[in-house]
Amino acid sequence: AVRHHPKLLDNFLQMQAKMSMRRKHYANARESFERILTAAHADPVLKLGLQFEYAAALDKCGDRDAAMTVLQAAHAMRRGLVSRSHPALQDSTEAFAVLEQPVPPWNPAVHARDTHTDPVFVVGFPRSGTTLLEQLLDAHPELVSFDEQPFLQHLVRRIGGDGGDVCQRINALTPEQAAAGRAAYFAEVAEVAPGVVSQRAVDKNPLNMVRLPLLQNFFPRSRIILAVRHPCDVVLSCYMQNFRAPAFALTFETLESTAHMYDRVFAHWTVAAEQLQLPVLAWKYEDLIADTEGRSRALFEFLQLPWQDSLLAFTERAKDKGAIKTPSYTQVVEPVNARAVGRWQAYEAYFTPAVMAHLAPWIARFGY
Repeated sequence: AVRHHPKLLDNFLQMQAKMSMRRKHYANARESFERILTAAHADPVLKLGLQFEYAAALDKCGDRDAAMTVLQAAHAMRRGLVSRSHPALQDSTEAFAVLEQPVPPWNPAVHARDTHTDPVFVVGFPRSGTTLLEQLLDAHPELVSFDEQPFLQHLVRRIGGDGGDVCQRINALTPEQAAAGRAAYFAEVAEVAPGVVSQRAVDKNPLNMVRLPLLQNFFPRSRIILAVRHPCDVVLSCYMQNFRAPAFALTFETLESTAHMYDRVFAHWTVAAEQLQLPVLAWKYEDLIADTEGRSRALFEFLQLPWQDSLLAFTERAKDKGAIKTPSYTQVVEPVNARAVGRWQAYEAYFTPAVMAHLAPWIARFGY
């Protein structure tokens, strides 16, 4: 007799459920996830992923309370896994540690020129539409993008910025050190995007927004696009996402902790932006949805690049591009649509006064 390996059967059923989600057969996906989750699981990581996917199916079926119940259990499970594998993260996260670092100053003394064109940096809070924006930029023949990479973090470490006084190290940089840092950065970029020799790099890594004052000392001719989306939609999306990074796992454990992080990151950005000597374009996700061509034209005008009507087919191009290694893949290969706009309103009852205390100032500041 043929014996079925339980894990292989689970993986098969999970793939069935994923295909049902892709085809928008949400009731079928829900049934498949429920069938898998009633079985015993030896692999807690697999079960954790299934819980988040099951919650997404419940959300699509309109059963919001059930989705939030499943998410609460999933986050508790994830905390247990992270606490065992990364005990040092239980009380603080790497992301919060970055926010505690002083804001580095601008040091014009180190700005040596070389043959490289400075990148376009796409930043913002996770789940703010940065992947969609990246695909639009990548459609331009003079730009080349790559999946999120830690190249800027590597640059921080090269100058000893993780454990030391960042301000002091920036002030002490010599033109030679700055040139060496740039060369190392562009060497890493070239490994994943060989076209960078003839095209300008688009470096999309959302939380690089907390390192921009340091960045400008190495890339003084770069341009920055800050992706903005309704804070409540951002926080809900982060809470519902199964992020792999252990620090994110704890930071996004509840709606309130996620909102707290959002508040901290943008407070840091506001202070840092006062010292920026670089052009910044605030880019609202909802504006792109409402006027795709108008906002796209404004984007390339900011980058001083010629407009091409073919750029409006950027989602089709993203579909042909191959793997996009972010949680937004299934959204960015679809035509631009408004389905994700105002999604949080269906969960408004869960946005308690404690959550809104963190978000209300930013809702007002961004004009929502």
